[in-house]
Amino acid sequence: MTHSPGSDSTQVLLNRMQARDPESYGEILERHLPWIREQVRRRRRRYVGNTVESMDIVQDVALRVLRYGPKWSVRNPESWRRLLLRILCNRLKSLAIYERRRRALSLDFAHDDDAPVLDLEAGAAQGADAATASVKLDDRVEKAWMRLALELVDPKIAELIELRALRRMPYAEIGKLLGISADAARQRFDDALPKFISVVNRLKAGQLQRILDELDRLEREEGGGDDEAGGVVGTDPVS
Repeated sequence: MTHSPGSDSTQVLLNRMQARDPESYGEILERHLPWIREQVRRRRRRYVGNTVESMDIVQDVALRVLRYGPKWSVRNPESWRRLLLRILCNRLKSLAIYERRRRALSLDFAHDDDAPVLDLEAGAAQGADAATASVKLDDRVEKAWMRLALELVDPKIAELIELRALRRMPYAEIGKLLGISADAARQRFDDALPKFISVVNRLKAGQLQRILDELDRLEREEGGGDDEAGGVVGTDPVS
């Protein structure tokens, strides 16, 4: 079946993405790129700047998120757009903050064409709350939930989890990379791990909206969100 560019609704495009239609990624991004760029400009202007070249990064990274990032299923188009924006902003923040030391690390996604699609509205533990959602799942599914959580938490937390929990890097090496002692690296990881686990469990429990709302709130309180005002703005309807 062929599709005329721009002819499908966002909901139809989401269904095509879930079916891994390669043309759907560019089509859905083209539709929502103006809104995404405006949100990024307000939230992360100090990271990506205002030049055309800088804003081109937004499109490139967003397309990589869609094609190679964690696969998720969200039936609410507005929730999908907010989730994409959160992942995109964290990716841009990581590129800016850790540019020098990330040369030794890969910012690429762990690409897996057969990665499971996570249902973020039903969750992994249907009917369970966040405290009991840490049910044992297939390893590939468990890793998929972890990978998605890594894209949502603060990049500093994600980096610690990536280095220690996933790559098994010794604390001494982590400390050297971060410019701190091994003991300080251990303490930072110990502080980061419960926050990360909380996000994983709440994702499994189908609490995506709560997570996004809380992250937006924390961003506003810390003054790290918009340069003008915090949170997602604009009433551009999702069609």
